[in-house]
Amino acid sequence: QHAGVPGEEPKCNICLGKTTGPLNDILICGKCGLGYHQQCHIPVVGSREGSLVTPWFCRRCIFALAVRKGGALKKGVIAKTLQMVKMVLSYNPEQLEWDSPHRTNQQQCYCYCGGPGEWYLKMLQCYHCRQWFHEACTQCLSDPMMFGDRFYVFYCSVCNQGPEYIKRLPLRWVDVVHLVLYNLGVQSKKKYFDFEEILAFVNHHWDLLQLGKLTGTPVAERSTHLLDALNSYKSRFLCGKEIKKKKCIFRLRIRVPPNPPSKLLPEKVDSRVSELKKGGGSKHSHKNRSAS
Repeated sequence: QHAGVPGEEPKCNICLGKTTGPLNDILICGKCGLGYHQQCHIPVVGSREGSLVTPWFCRRCIFALAVRKGGALKKGVIAKTLQMVKMVLSYNPEQLEWDSPHRTNQQQCYCYCGGPGEWYLKMLQCYHCRQWFHEACTQCLSDPMMFGDRFYVFYCSVCNQGPEYIKRLPLRWVDVVHLVLYNLGVQSKKKYFDFEEILAFVNHHWDLLQLGKLTGTPVAERSTHLLDALNSYKSRFLCGKEIKKKKCIFRLRIRVPPNPPSKLLPEKVDSRVSELKKGGGSKHSHKNRSAS
C-alpha cells in the first residue's frame, strides 16, 4: 500500500517523516492519497485493522464515505471501519470550553468527526460525556431525526465502549406541538402557522415523530389533542387572537426546541443501564467507564 507519488518516498501527513519501523509502515489512503504512519493515525492502525478494508482509508475519508443524512452507514466494511474509528476521538474533550448549559463550546468541536455543529438542529447529546453528535455520524438511528428533537437517551461509542446505545423518550401532545412548530419555523422562517398547516405536518410526519404510546391515535382524533395543547400551554404558544390576528394561527413564544423530561431521565437511564449490564446479551450493552 505504498502507492503515493511515483518516484517519491511515501511521507506521513502527521509527522512529515518518511522512516518506517515494525508496525509503523506508512499507509497510503485509497481515497485522498495521503500517507499516515500506523502509529500517527487516529486510531492507531494495527496489522489486522489495516486489512479490514482494501484499499485502506484514513479517518477523514472513512467519515466522508460513511456519513449520510439521516444516519451513517450501518452495514458493510466501511460501516464496520467507521465504528472502529469512532471509538477514539481525534481531540481531547477535556480541553473544550463549554457554556453553562453545555450546548456550545468555544472551539466549535463536536461529535466523533471533531467538526462544527448546532445543538438545536439534528444532534444527539451523550448522556454520559454530554458531547453533541451529528445525526449523520451516528449509526444507531432507525429513523431520521427532526430538528431540535432531544427526546432520546443516547450513549456515544466512546462512553459505551462499542456500538452506540439509543432509546426513544415518550412525548406528550404539548411536546409534539412544540416540536412541530419548531420544525415548521426552521424550514420556512415564518413566525405564525395556521392550525391546518400544523395538523398536516403532524399527519405527514406521523411515523418520523416516533410517538410511542400516542402512535395509535386515530387521524380523526389528532386535531382535538393538538388544539387542546395549543390552547392549554399559553406559556409556550402564542395564539393570533392575542394580538388581534386570526384566532387559528399559532407560534412559539420563544423559538427554542422543547425540553426532554429531565426529571425522569436519571432514574430511567440508570435502571436501563443496570439491566443491560446484567443481561450482557444486548449488542448495545453499556459498560460503565470511569470519567478520566
